Amino acid sequence: MTKEALDNVERSSWIDCSNPAARDSVADIYFGQATVATPETTEFVAGGSTSSLVTGPSFGGSTEEPTKIDINQELNIIYKEDLLEHILCSIDDEVKSKTSVVSMTLFESKPCSHTKFRELAVIDMWSPGPLLVHHTDDADSYVNINGHFHWESNVFKLVYLLLTWSSPTRAYHQFYKCVVNGLNDQGQAVTFSKTEETKFLRNSGSHCEKENTESLNQKPSAAIMKSIETISNDVKTLNQKMKEDTEILYSKVLSLEAKLLTFRQEFNTSIDNSKGEIEDMNNRTADQMGIFKQSSRALQSWSKTVQQNRHLYFKARDLKVSGNFRGKVYIISKSSSQFNIKNANEECKSFGGYLVELDDDDEYNFVYKYVEQERFWGHSFTGGNDLKREGHFVYYNSGKPVPRLTGWSKGHGNQSLHTWSQ
Repeated sequence: MTKEALDNVERSSWIDCSNPAARDSVADIYFGQATVATPETTEFVAGGSTSSLVTGPSFGGSTEEPTKIDINQELNIIYKEDLLEHILCSIDDEVKSKTSVVSMTLFESKPCSHTKFRELAVIDMWSPGPLLVHHTDDADSYVNINGHFHWESNVFKLVYLLLTWSSPTRAYHQFYKCVVNGLNDQGQAVTFSKTEETKFLRNSGSHCEKENTESLNQKPSAAIMKSIETISNDVKTLNQKMKEDTEILYSKVLSLEAKLLTFRQEFNTSIDNSKGEIEDMNNRTADQMGIFKQSSRALQSWSKTVQQNRHLYFKARDLKVSGNFRGKVYIISKSSSQFNIKNANEECKSFGGYLVELDDDDEYNFVYKYVEQERFWGHSFTGGNDLKREGHFVYYNSGKPVPRLTGWSKGHGNQSLHTWSQ
């Protein structure tokens, strides 16, 4: 990776030792400035100042001082006779005002994995000391945790996390990762990270692959063989049951096919019979339609004759017919005769009506204007009368009381009301 390719990077820092291509070199990126070199000569440039980390071959019981190289962060895995003894994640030497460290976290990969990690230990500026988040998988070896988070006059001095096993243990996890979080001098969040592969797994090949191979080469136990035999017998029983069920199902299918064939034959016969009935019905319907048309024509002719006869009858009797008012028409005779309310009502019935009954002023005004229009001067009698009770007027046909209307004649007759215009 060239320096020009990193010029646009604003803030990040990675040290990746999780694959062979990257283990032999380290790239630290910060504010677009970077130097790539071997671990022995790696230099980290951060805004013109250089920070250091601690790396050493041994810890715990060794008096040898750790060697300092120019890099801001280090992750050391220390072994004793190829067994894990210490893990150290550290950052020291003043970073001055360029970085304010907030927390340091040590992660371990899940067994046989280099992509999935879980927290192992953490130390931060808010806690009184380091915290072991998860216990390691080796129950026979107690792990001790040490850590330091030192500030002086608001300036970061020293941060480290150290895990020490009471007795050297086998490396169950392929990778360990140290992550440092902080703030730069502009108040932006920054993260430094370094990942290291364990020596035992790196030098001895794939631990997971070996374990899997050994498991496959082991002879199955008697319990496993018994389970396999039981499962095999269950499979045979299930296959036999499926065969029997299939034969029963096939027999039912054949029976259904036979029933379906019989149904089709009966249905076709029914359709043929229905066709003949439908044809007969159509013929009868045609005959009935002919009769209906003849009756309709006769009815129209009769209706026309009735209308003509009514017109002639009305003309002969000198009768006049009004327009429609609330679904009713009014017939008036212009011939004068002695009024008899019973005979008058019977004559109205012969026209399909009855002596007029005026229910309100609107109906009264309509009838009055019609009589006036026909120039019939004199009295026009209605169905109102007081034959049964003197002074108590009711309509002759319906028996309803006669309402008080403004147009009644003041001097109405003794037996029937008549209209009068003031």
